[in-house]
Amino acid sequence: MKLTAAPLVLGLLLVAGCASTAAPDLGLLGDPKDDLSAAQAVAAVAAHPQVGVIGTFAMEVKGAGRQDGRLYLYSDADYRDPRCLTVAIEPRIEQMLSVRLGGDPASLLKGKKIRVCGTALRVTVWLTTKGVRTDQHYYQTQVAPLEASALVVVAK
Repeated sequence: MKLTAAPLVLGLLLVAGCASTAAPDLGLLGDPKDDLSAAQAVAAVAAHPQVGVIGTFAMEVKGAGRQDGRLYLYSDADYRDPRCLTVAIEPRIEQMLSVRLGGDPASLLKGKKIRVCGTALRVTVWLTTKGVRTDQHYYQTQVAPLEASALVVVAK
């Protein structure tokens, strides 16, 4: 994937776009009525795959997994389903979530409804065989929260 200055600009816009003074207890999150569902997020990113969509996204965590040090939360049990929204959590943020939640986020968030603020992007996921990348791939729509406060549980 070719990196440009766009992710930095989007990250700066994210903090401004998700900030809210109306709900200070939710940190970076804004008004729930403005949330996009997993399906809406995937459709919006499909319409703008090069730039993504900044916002707050609501989903039920139906699955979780780890790869390359990151925790992934899935809106669909089949994470390869093109309609699945994936929350990609860096180790630093996972540690903060673990402290805040009182345990492993992967197990504690499964089955919960969450809200996450970030930039939803289309990411190419390459398939591997015995650790070697093949020429096969699929796309995921991923949101990577920049801070632990960008992810909250809204329903159990």
